[in-house]
Amino acid sequence: MNILLQPVFDAIAEVKQCLGPYKQTDAKQKKTKYASLMMFNLLFILLYAILILYSLYYMIMAFIHGLYVLFGLCVTLPMIGVFILLRRKVYPKFKQEYVKGHDLEL
Repeated sequence: MNILLQPVFDAIAEVKQCLGPYKQTDAKQKKTKYASLMMFNLLFILLYAILILYSLYYMIMAFIHGLYVLFGLCVTLPMIGVFILLRRKVYPKFKQEYVKGHDLEL
């Protein structure tokens, strides 16, 4: 269960980390950059939560309608894996380049 919830906790920590500099800076361009990082994380939380709830729905419906509903998990579980992969591998590289390219302090 920790594997599924850890990306959400990481994204919440990122939002809190960006919120401090966002409130402190007066430059409109830097505020926009911090806001875009926060929005990226909030969008990730939203989409990830939808996928998790959808998977739970499939699992519950499998008890009612039988095993053929579990085949739906063959689609949603790899999508959850892709989201975790994006969060763990791709996002840190993207954030590093984004912060370096725009002189942000995180």
